[in-house]
Amino acid sequence: MGTEAASRAQTAVLGHKRPIQGSSDQHPDGTGLVVRQQRGKCRRPARRYPKRLLDFIKPGDVTFHDRGQYLGLGEVESQKMKLQLSGKESSLIRAMTTILGFCIYGYAAAVIGVLVLLRFSGDRWWFATVLLYGPRWIYALPLTVLVPIAVLLRRRWLGPLGLSALIIAWPIMGWNVPWKGLGSRETKATFRVLTYNIQRWEVSGEEFSKLLDEVDPDFAAVQECAPSRWNISPKWHVQRARTSIVVSRYPILRVETSEREPDVNGIYCVIDTPAGPVGFACVDLLTPRRALSIMLDSEKVFNLAQTEHAQTRIDQRWRESENLSNWLSRFPEPKIICGDFNLTVDSTIYRKYWSEYQNAFSMTEFGYGHTKRTKINIFRYTSRIDHILSTGHFRPTRCWTGPDFGSDHLPLVADIDFQ
Repeated sequence: MGTEAASRAQTAVLGHKRPIQGSSDQHPDGTGLVVRQQRGKCRRPARRYPKRLLDFIKPGDVTFHDRGQYLGLGEVESQKMKLQLSGKESSLIRAMTTILGFCIYGYAAAVIGVLVLLRFSGDRWWFATVLLYGPRWIYALPLTVLVPIAVLLRRRWLGPLGLSALIIAWPIMGWNVPWKGLGSRETKATFRVLTYNIQRWEVSGEEFSKLLDEVDPDFAAVQECAPSRWNISPKWHVQRARTSIVVSRYPILRVETSEREPDVNGIYCVIDTPAGPVGFACVDLLTPRRALSIMLDSEKVFNLAQTEHAQTRIDQRWRESENLSNWLSRFPEPKIICGDFNLTVDSTIYRKYWSEYQNAFSMTEFGYGHTKRTKINIFRYTSRIDHILSTGHFRPTRCWTGPDFGSDHLPLVADIDFQ
């Protein structure tokens, strides 16, 4: 039957004035047919086709075109033939192919839509803010189904799917490509900076002292420090305001605090370094996750009854960043600002009030740089919301995450040249 089908396929050539000349033989291992074709003086190499496919198709059901593509159980470019099924099967396959095409191109459009929402509505509209601080890896899940379908049926679908994967991996997930300021100036000193949110009681004083010994920073900022007393070595100069702490290798000349009842959201210290006075700020801004956790209901997905609360929280975070940014701008010293901003770099709040400063990780490192592990209901994911910023008096040269001591944050460390 396979030989008969191949013979019919060779003789039922449509759209060509000159017939294909050649022969067909059974493959030695019995698994298929070898079709040899010749047009004029151009001898084509032998091609092998699956016997199971030829046995499956009835004679007369198919027509081969030598300029088409061979489609059956999968796309085979070896002979560049097109398989056209007739009758109801052909209509069903065309309908399924159309639906799959709409799904694939619709998915690509949805990915672009998510990127636009994150860019322009994140931290403005509650739904876009859920996307901004929610798990972003879920946007890649459809690729696990759509990519194999595209490989089996139509490889041109891999184009929009590849574009979708690139958008998800780069701007949506936050893959960073470092940029550094042009030119260089004389370096007065190099400072190592550490920031760490210890999540209340999760990191003990002994563990933090071990971290100080390992990293050996010049300045350190600690957020959410619940213990009232830590046994930090006397060689460090320490200033504390409620749950925020500044640790310095050099003497602290002056201290200012920014209040956010019932806590402090900023400590500003003027530090007497060998290169001159330097301003060092520890910040701890409002988190969006408390509002998100009551909106991301494990049964309803979105608890729409809490949208007003989520929008109110967004407005509070806008006012806090505005007030804190204006407060820090009053100080004339060259400044390093670090801490738990609870803002991703693509947040509209971050871009409005904090993008004027140099971000150490954004300027120096490739990758995601995630510092926060989050669990909201059934979702687990990571994000980059801890930052080390500096004014133009400094030049970041390196940035990395430190060892894990049990907090839901990782320590963030940077080397910064004072110019």
